[in-house]
Amino acid sequence: DQVTLPEELHQNSIRHLALGPDGTVAFAMQWQGEVTDGVPLLGLHRRGAPVQLADLPLSEAIAMKGYAGSVAFDGAGDRVAITSPRGGRVQIFGNDGSHLETIRRSDVCGAAPSAAGFLFSDGMGGLLELGAQLRPLQSRPGRAWDNHVVSLRNATT
Repeated sequence: DQVTLPEELHQNSIRHLALGPDGTVAFAMQWQGEVTDGVPLLGLHRRGAPVQLADLPLSEAIAMKGYAGSVAFDGAGDRVAITSPRGGRVQIFGNDGSHLETIRRSDVCGAAPSAAGFLFSDGMGGLLELGAQLRPLQSRPGRAWDNHVVSLRNATT
C-alpha cells in the first residue's frame, strides 16, 4: 500500500516505524510547523485501510513540542507508545489509536517492546519498564542513551 497524509499535515515528517504482531504499522512523526499547532504525531495503518491518526488532548499534543522521537508496540501488541525527549513525555495509545495514558519523564526517547510491556530509555542513563506500572530497571548517571533502543529479549517470554 501507498498512503499519504491529508494536505493540511504536509509539514509532518514520518521518521520512525514499528510493526505490530497483526501487521499494523505505527509511525511517529515530527512536525515542521509551529509547535503550538498540536498536530497528531502518531499514525496507524492497516493494509487496505486509510491511515488512522491518533488523537491527543490539545494540551498534551502541544506539550510534545511537535516531536516524536521513537515508536513501539508493547510486547503483546495491545498498545503503542511514542516518546518526546523535547516534551519530556511518553504517550500510550491502544492499538486502535485511542489515548490511554501520559507519562512524564525528562529526555525520554528510546522505546521498545518488553515482556512486561515497554522498555524506555532517557538521556540521563535511565532505563524504565512499563507493565502494569512504571518501574526503573537501572540508572547509569553520566550516560546518555540515544533514541534507538532494541529489546534483545523475546517479547513473549
